[in-house]
Amino acid sequence: MKTSEHTRCPNCSGNMTFNIREQRLVCESCSSRFSVYQYDRLLREKKEAGVENFAKGAVVNESDSENSETDLHRSYICSSCGGEITPGVLSTTENCPFCGNAIVFTDKYRDQRVPDRIVPFKKDKEDFLEIYRKILKSKRFVPDSFLVEARVEKIKAWYAPFWLYDMEVSGNAAFKVEKVKPSGKKYEHTVYSGVSTGSAKFYSIPQDASVELDDRISQGLEPYNVQNAPEFNFAWLSGLDAEIYNMDHEGGMVSAKRRVERSFDRYLSGSKDYQYYLITHREYSFKAAKISYALFPLWHMNISWAGRKYMFSMNGESGKALCIFPISEIKLLCCAFFSWLPFLTFSCWLTTVDEFMKIRDSGKGMGLLFLGYSFLVYSVFSKYMFNRNLTCIFSSVLFTLISSFFVYLYLTGADSSGDHLLAMIAAGIIIVVGMVGTYVAVKKSLKKEYTLKLKKNSDDYINFGDCELHTKKDVTMSKILDNSGSVIKGINPKEDED
Repeated sequence: MKTSEHTRCPNCSGNMTFNIREQRLVCESCSSRFSVYQYDRLLREKKEAGVENFAKGAVVNESDSENSETDLHRSYICSSCGGEITPGVLSTTENCPFCGNAIVFTDKYRDQRVPDRIVPFKKDKEDFLEIYRKILKSKRFVPDSFLVEARVEKIKAWYAPFWLYDMEVSGNAAFKVEKVKPSGKKYEHTVYSGVSTGSAKFYSIPQDASVELDDRISQGLEPYNVQNAPEFNFAWLSGLDAEIYNMDHEGGMVSAKRRVERSFDRYLSGSKDYQYYLITHREYSFKAAKISYALFPLWHMNISWAGRKYMFSMNGESGKALCIFPISEIKLLCCAFFSWLPFLTFSCWLTTVDEFMKIRDSGKGMGLLFLGYSFLVYSVFSKYMFNRNLTCIFSSVLFTLISSFFVYLYLTGADSSGDHLLAMIAAGIIIVVGMVGTYVAVKKSLKKEYTLKLKKNSDDYINFGDCELHTKKDVTMSKILDNSGSVIKGINPKEDED
């Protein structure tokens, strides 16, 4: 008969759960506290003394006709109160709905595979909500109504299953790399072509083993501190949620190889020293040296607002978070229009100042002023002046008053000169371009913040001490061009990092 475990207090036999903040097991009855290692030692002593049933939590319900010894969709009978527990196919932890005992369905792990390691939770629910509020407050152009009306549908903290791949790769590659540096008003492009041969070892590349977990989330929350992860013990799971895998290690190998290949491309080409790199030919050999099974801590929250769904996820160990929040179009439009309004009216007034019109190179001066103001709009106004409704209103009124002052100066000093009129029209066109540019640039930046992407490389898991590299490259091209774009149509290593 298959049994599951209950983390029972050695002092009073009460229910013990793992306290994330204290990093210890805490008894709900007598408040005794033990580390996982202390509890494991005491449990072994109990078993050596012949108390075999001390940690027994539940047994498979044999009276359920749909149950089978190989079927993971089982129901259980609580050993303490006799209540029936139905945890679901993937779930491996549950509190008895009748007596509240925290039960770990260890039989599911033993039937499938017991994890080798576990990365324990370091951030509890209070930390999770605090980080959520902090990040939400820092985000630009989130509607204020979202802060008040958004409804949290579900907060889930669970140990997700992961495969860890130790992989060796060797081979050769032909490549091109490009170095770009300013040369006066233009750019000098130097292209090197070469070949490299080498080998490298990667350790504990993670790939989630859950079909339901989005790879963009699990990879976006990396890195995980796998090297210092303790050996797995069922006591870590007491009082917390956990799941078994439903994707085998062969399914995750494809993603791991893809990431190793990209990292090996970067390594062989020496891309970190160049602006662009391009692999023209590769011959790699992969070998999975070791495949481990581990549980990683994840927090996830679904948020509902205005009929749409949003999400916030966090690494339960490091606190690294991913989020998708709405964008306020009204704030974007206010930022684009009102932040440029003073500059528009100032430019129009400036055309009426005779002294300015007589100054040599005044056009160049206006151009520099435009560029300086553009930087101010994007780096200051868009981040601080229009990010909340009250500050948005205040900023709009303030900028309108400043603009009105320059309109007054313009009207009192207006000149019907055709030159002034043409200059004013030109200024208006330039400012419209600035407004549209601000709207597009800020919106593009915001969308980039909320875009989930697959991890392209596995650089966090490479041991450069185990690497070998033999490279030969020569300069094959040197050009002076007007722009800094790649001539080899290569990849920017900085864009490749995420």
